[in-house]
Formats: sequence, C-alpha cells, structure tokens
Amino acid sequence: MAWTGNFKYAEYKERAKFLLSYLKMRPEPFDKKKPFSKGYKSVLAFIVGSLCVCKDYRYVSDGTNKELKDIPNPNYNYIYKKKAHPEYKNLTSEHTIPVCVIVDYLLDTNNDSWTEKKLEKFLKIVSGVAVVTNDENKRLNDAGLRSKLPDGTTLADILNDETKHTIRYKVAKFDVTETNDGVKA
Repeated sequence: MAWTGNFKYAEYKERAKFLLSYLKMRPEPFDKKKPFSKGYKSVLAFIVGSLCVCKDYRYVSDGTNKELKDIPNPNYNYIYKKKAHPEYKNLTSEHTIPVCVIVDYLLDTNNDSWTEKKLEKFLKIVSGVAVVTNDENKRLNDAGLRSKLPDGTTLADILNDETKHTIRYKVAKFDVTETNDGVKA
C-alpha cells in the first residue's frame, strides 16, 4: 500500500490495512536499544500520528469555545493558518491519547495478534485530536501529561471503556466537549 501522507479523509479500514503492513515489518526480537529498532519506532510514531488525525476534531475545550465565542461558524482548521487568521492564535491541537502511548502499546503487543479488523477497531477508539487553548496545553505539560497518561491509567483502560479519552484534561483541570462530527469512519 502506498503512503499518501494524509489519512485525514481515509476510512479506518484503509488506515488499519496500512498500519498492519508496517507492523509486519517490525524487527523480531524487538530491542529498543538497537538503531534499526529506534528508527522503526520513530517511523511508527509518525505513521500513528497521521493515522489518528480525523477529518474533524474529536474534542473542543471550553477555553476554545470561549476564545471563539464571537466568531460565527468557527473553522478549527484555521489554527494551522494563524497568520491569515489571527483570531486563532491562542489555540493549538493535540492528540487526545499521546502518540507515544499508542506506539508503546503497539510495540508491546504480539504482532501475530493484530488483524486488519482488530486494528480498525483499535484506531477508531484511539483516534482523535482536541482543540485546546495554549494555556490549557501548558497545563497539560505542567501536569506532566504531554506525552503520557496519568499515573495509574493505561491505554487498556481506555480500550476497555473503563476510562475516558478526556482523563488527561480532567487531571490538568479543564473540560472538553466531544463534537458531534469528530470521529468518522
């Protein structure tokens, strides 16, 4: 399968097929200290980061809604075009589940247990990006949650629906709302 560089509009089945083809290239045994393994993990992080971006944002913070309250029909995609749209300068986007958490989970799971169907379901659960204010993003970083889940929380908790995607935001003391048009597949 060819790398298109953009899975934003792709169906989860296509995303799963691509991810499975890459997971099959994983060196066995996987040794995180070996240069090839480090490179493999870096590429996997890039791929997972791309695969987990949906057409629309999954969550929008309350701070974001306040920031944009005077803008009719806000377009959150403008946060990438801040020079042309300065009203979005205080906003940023971030993966609701840190990419490195997803990558570590994939690397810790036996490759033979993954199927296209299982990966499709997995990606539907872990995919999502939130729009937050720069201040809220700083609160996540200050709480030590930039690239990890809170202590005592695992990705398995989220996959088993024991914990919500929003646990990091709750710990960082701000609220987000799930959008109606976030995850599409």
